[in-house]
Amino acid sequence: SIPDGQAPGSLPEGCYVEFSDVQGCDGIDSHQEVSPCGEKVTAWKISSKSDDPVNSIRIGNTSGFPAYVSGGMVTEKKVGVPYPFKSLAETLKDPGMPFDSMVGTDMINFGSELQSHVLLYAALSLEAERGAAVGEADVAAVVAKAKELMSSKATDVEADIDDGFAAKFLRHFHTPLQPFCAFLG
Repeated sequence: SIPDGQAPGSLPEGCYVEFSDVQGCDGIDSHQEVSPCGEKVTAWKISSKSDDPVNSIRIGNTSGFPAYVSGGMVTEKKVGVPYPFKSLAETLKDPGMPFDSMVGTDMINFGSELQSHVLLYAALSLEAERGAAVGEADVAAVVAKAKELMSSKATDVEADIDDGFAAKFLRHFHTPLQPFCAFLG
């Protein structure tokens, strides 16, 4: 049967499933595979062919198991997949372009993503140099640091830095995001 709220259909190709409450086929519930992350998971990686019946899966060679008797439940098992990321140092130097390879964050002030990025890099650099937090009182120092980072090619971003935008950015620079994100959902 299909769980409530889930559309009927076959499982996605290459997903992992685990079996429980199967009578017969001893060992089908303890089979282990190596996941894409390199860890062993107790599951079967499924496959299918174009001429297979709907809602059927292939799990591999089960000829070594005793005969199937009855029952059983198949559950999809979520398995981690490695995803490559750039390092923070690489991203600070070259964040990409907004809405292409860079996360678009501000839909109201179009083009502010590059300013935000350079101001973030400048504020973090200034805090590292000083050993103290920066705030709204440090707008001139952060803007100067941002211009220095761009002129020295420490970042590939070129943006016109607006002092008013920098003041707003620094006003909220140390706002804890977790409660805010929990509120937004």
